[in-house]
Amino acid sequence: MKNKKWSYEFLLIIHAAIAIVVFAVPFLSKIYSLIIPIVGFYIVYKTKNKNNEVLLVTAYLVGAEVFLRMTGGNFNNEYVKFSVIFFMLMGMFYSNFSRNGFIYCFFLILLIPGILLTVAASDPSIDIKKALFFNLSGPVCLAISAIYTMKRGDAFF
Repeated sequence: MKNKKWSYEFLLIIHAAIAIVVFAVPFLSKIYSLIIPIVGFYIVYKTKNKNNEVLLVTAYLVGAEVFLRMTGGNFNNEYVKFSVIFFMLMGMFYSNFSRNGFIYCFFLILLIPGILLTVAASDPSIDIKKALFFNLSGPVCLAISAIYTMKRGDAFF
């Protein structure tokens, strides 16, 4: 397999073209938001995450989230967070993770009292499931990402 490097200018032109097409036909933003995880899955699956491609895919997802929110391409507020969690777990499956990362499991355990308080002190007018997903998706994404990236500081250097 050839190692094909794309130039920075070429990538800028491709992304400028994507922006122009989405500006002209806004519905394509939803399709673009579906294509990113599919192509990312293909890349990680094909390479078995040998060079930490999960980090590149998740960085692209996080960077594209602003564009997707501005153009209405996100399916919900947690779409990118759940995609990042999925890719980080996929990366852990292929590349394992450091045992030192289990300290972040303690961080996840510390979130449990917040769940219990939310359920106990809930107002009948709010949807508890939505409130929990909204408030916990960010910290859970952060913890899973921290577990995966622990001891991977020199992944691209």
